[in-house]
Amino acid sequence: MTAKRLADYLDHIEQAAVDAETFVEGLSKSDFLNDKPHNGQSS
Repeated sequence: MTAKRLADYLDHIEQAAVDAETFVEGLSKSDFLNDKPHNGQSS
C-alpha cells in the first residue's frame, strides 16, 4: 500500500469514527440499544 493510499484509508476511518460519535451524541446506551434494528429488520 502506498503512503498516499494509507493516508486516504486512515482519513476515511477517522471520518467514520467522527460520524459515529455524532450519530450517537446524547443517546444513552439504553436508547441506542432500543433504536438499533435487530435481526436485519427495520424498526
